[in-house]
Amino acid sequence: MKQTLARGTAPLLIAVLVAAAASSANAQTVPIPDFFSFSGGETFIRFDGLGLVDGDEVPNIAGADFMLSDGARALYAEEFVPHEMLPPNPGALNNNRGLAAPLDLLIHFPGVVHRVAFEMTADPMDDLVFTFVSSGGMVDQVVVPSRGSNLFYFYGFENMAGFDELHVSAGSQSGMLSLDNMLFETLDVGEVPPEPEPEPELAPALVCEGFTDPFDEALAMARERGYPERWIARVERWLGMLPARERRAELFDGDGVPMMGDSLMAAPVVQVLFTPAGAEESVDVAADVVWGDMPVLHFDDDKGYWRMILDRRRMRAPGTYQLSVHSGDESEYVIDPTCEESYVEEMRSRRPWRWGGHDRHKHREHDRHKHRRPHHKHGR
Repeated sequence: MKQTLARGTAPLLIAVLVAAAASSANAQTVPIPDFFSFSGGETFIRFDGLGLVDGDEVPNIAGADFMLSDGARALYAEEFVPHEMLPPNPGALNNNRGLAAPLDLLIHFPGVVHRVAFEMTADPMDDLVFTFVSSGGMVDQVVVPSRGSNLFYFYGFENMAGFDELHVSAGSQSGMLSLDNMLFETLDVGEVPPEPEPEPELAPALVCEGFTDPFDEALAMARERGYPERWIARVERWLGMLPARERRAELFDGDGVPMMGDSLMAAPVVQVLFTPAGAEESVDVAADVVWGDMPVLHFDDDKGYWRMILDRRRMRAPGTYQLSVHSGDESEYVIDPTCEESYVEEMRSRRPWRWGGHDRHKHREHDRHKHRRPHHKHGR
């Protein structure tokens, strides 16, 4: 039975819900001050005039079911107690009529609602617990001190998250309560945004130090011992012509502990980005220039560092080669900061073939005239 609440049917005694004394589990639920705070599209249920007598089970009304926590329906009770806001009527809903002990009242709504209000009596020594439920899960819970049992006092709530059940229980003093004149309303709140996904746990960050060359230490020692810079530069040019170069790196955790080969399930991956001369886009050529089946760093158990071998013969195209190291599995670890190194390969010019400082063509011409037989003016 859906009824419409008439405006101004009785003088209003504005109910104060004692907001300071009410506590909400997650602050989603706010109090409603009176019945006339609804928008006009609410459903109004009163229990008088349904043809029920004292002790009858309350049927489904306007799609709402009124149950007790033992699974039985709530009972109708004739309560001749004045009402705070609306005209008194003898019909009410009770959680204790004919039962050995009071039970919780479970109100099942026909759908998701956002506002609910009613008048209710309860032992003045009891706290009232209102639990808002949606799809079987608790949305919020509000604890309010009982306003007393000498009147049907007003209680009203709004929760914009929406709920389809309301569980009402009283404290341990007596646990008894009676309810009358209930309104509920569904608001057009649009699509409720989903709860944000919990942020995933961040993988530990490793620090990469490098790259180093096995000849770096020898060249540094040569400089310390005063070897001529001209000689050192010649050695560096010779090293640059080697077909393969080893690059070394070290990995440390956040506490500075070195990461060995058995410390990681996924080996660090090598990236070699090649940007051709005059171009802007880069391409990863690590699979072509890093020796091995996979472009990864390999751990040297004897020397205690990570290493790779670069095939410099495949790095002759003019442009820039940018080397870096990255995690083989970012769910296991990340590398920050990483190891980086770059090479710039210049355009190679082709020089003509010279013998003794002369072009080969001039040399051949000179050689041909050198071996020509002498010319005799008068013949043989």
